[in-house]
Amino acid sequence: MATWQICMIIVVVVLVIGYLYTAIYQPILSKTKQFTPIEKIENASSHQRQLGQPVGKPYDFFVSYRSSNAPLVRPIVEQLLGAGYKVWFDEYVISLDVKTLRDQPDLDQRLNEIIPLGIAHSKRALCFLSDSYLQSEWCRLELDLILKQLGPSNLLNIELSPFPSSDEAFSQLALAQTIPYESLTHSLDFIDPSIQWATRLLPQASVAQPIIFPYQDWVFELDSSGWRSDTRYRTVGFDNLEGPKLNRGFEGSLWTGRVMVGEMGYSARSSHLHKDKEFFLRSARFAQEFLAESTGHRCVGVHLVMLNGESHFGLTGTAYQRGQWMRLYSVALHDGLPRIKGDTEVYFNFQFTGSFEKFCRSVHYADALVQSLKWARR
Repeated sequence: MATWQICMIIVVVVLVIGYLYTAIYQPILSKTKQFTPIEKIENASSHQRQLGQPVGKPYDFFVSYRSSNAPLVRPIVEQLLGAGYKVWFDEYVISLDVKTLRDQPDLDQRLNEIIPLGIAHSKRALCFLSDSYLQSEWCRLELDLILKQLGPSNLLNIELSPFPSSDEAFSQLALAQTIPYESLTHSLDFIDPSIQWATRLLPQASVAQPIIFPYQDWVFELDSSGWRSDTRYRTVGFDNLEGPKLNRGFEGSLWTGRVMVGEMGYSARSSHLHKDKEFFLRSARFAQEFLAESTGHRCVGVHLVMLNGESHFGLTGTAYQRGQWMRLYSVALHDGLPRIKGDTEVYFNFQFTGSFEKFCRSVHYADALVQSLKWARR
């Protein structure tokens, strides 16, 4: 083969690789760049201080909440992301922090570094107050820094449950705008009344559509309201159940989901640690490792899913195809028995084809389906 032919082959290969990167992989990354790695913010902040420049505020909101309230908080945050707001929300920020996931064995120390960083780089703060909010040392730290750095005029409070107002250390809270939580739409109207939130949200079905399916000595129930379901089940692998398949449309895009039940995997084995922060860190590490095994996948969020007062695992990531997103959930069953390999796990795999903004505006329907899960021994 002549030298010029070899050169032509090399040029063609380079052009093909460039096209594939530009057409497929780069669009996936571009949609996740709204989640800026913490290390990049730290470096930019340090450079600005060295030059004597004011610290930039790329985030519209810093979100402070008790982890047990995540099921109420996450849908509000995701609607804001879907509307184009940039939000410092731990489930979508800490999961991208390399130092937290790999280099920092002391989680408390790292959180003491990045919480002030997030507040300093936010224009305003959203606090989701509850009766247990001030019992959390992290919530107290966040609220103290918010009041000192942003002031009560840049703080919006949503009371998820009656909040004790007698703590003198936070007397400035009375100067901030506050409303009680009533609904998702009501909360969003409070945060930004200029957007017609009610027209952006599909109404929830008023009539429950229960799906009941058995597995070994367990029986499960889901409320599939608003979803189309295929209830033909089959056993796959070694005694695993392929349960309901579901789909629903949203603004011309499609959600698909499937439910699997079987032996508990690694993703669920650490689900019931006493500290939610420790569970969150382990889940974030697992999510990065899990998706790293699949070329073209990238984790952009790790979620606490609360069922029966216990923490379970969820993650958001990109899929292979351009414009495709995934939300995975792992629910480990608990009946008071010790957790060992071989316990039962319910695994949800949801896929969405469309823009990230559409994904955020509609993913709460997947959340609601998982939250409806009930189980009992037969």
